[in-house]
Amino acid sequence: MTLLRDGATALTHEFAHRVGGRLLELGAGLNPYAGLWPSARVVTLDHDPARGPAVVGDAHALPFADGCFDSVVASQVLEHLHSPWVAARELGRVLRPGGALVVSVPFMFMVHAAPHDFFRFTEFGLRRLFEEEFEIDVLRAYGGRLGVVYDAALAPSPSSTLPRRALARAVRGLRRPDKGRRYPVRSRVALAGRSAEHPLGYFMVATRRGGAG
Repeated sequence: MTLLRDGATALTHEFAHRVGGRLLELGAGLNPYAGLWPSARVVTLDHDPARGPAVVGDAHALPFADGCFDSVVASQVLEHLHSPWVAARELGRVLRPGGALVVSVPFMFMVHAAPHDFFRFTEFGLRRLFEEEFEIDVLRAYGGRLGVVYDAALAPSPSSTLPRRALARAVRGLRRPDKGRRYPVRSRVALAGRSAEHPLGYFMVATRRGGAG
């Protein structure tokens, strides 16, 4: 688990109250947020049938009717889409007016899932991608310099020559459970740094225009 993923997960939990009803989890074959929305009617979609989604499909041409979802979650997905502006329009199409969209994306993070890693979004690019059809309610940078350095050093990478075991020992305290706190140490590190110049990633919550929020 990377700090990028830790931060996105912690923020998704923080804003879980915005999600409900009929929910589309995009790129969620493995359903990483299973159980977070027990009352939601969750539909998972992934392009890879081996990941076990409820629906195998393409985010650029979603196989759903207009306005049929109350919420959409797309966590660490947009960077893997060759035409994310097309997918953004599709998310707006299938989400009902007043529905909630939750998105997280990496920024200062390693190339991963190659060759299907196409984009990095600044907060300005992410806003531009969705502002035509959505009201942006939350757009938060997270990670900061410490998170960027941590993931650069320790995120799985077959080509890395860094002394991983030594680095892991040096930061092993970040992996310890932290009882009595809302988030474990690693997640708090991921959330603590909100550097506009050195974000590890971005988290966004938006409302589909055309209805009451």
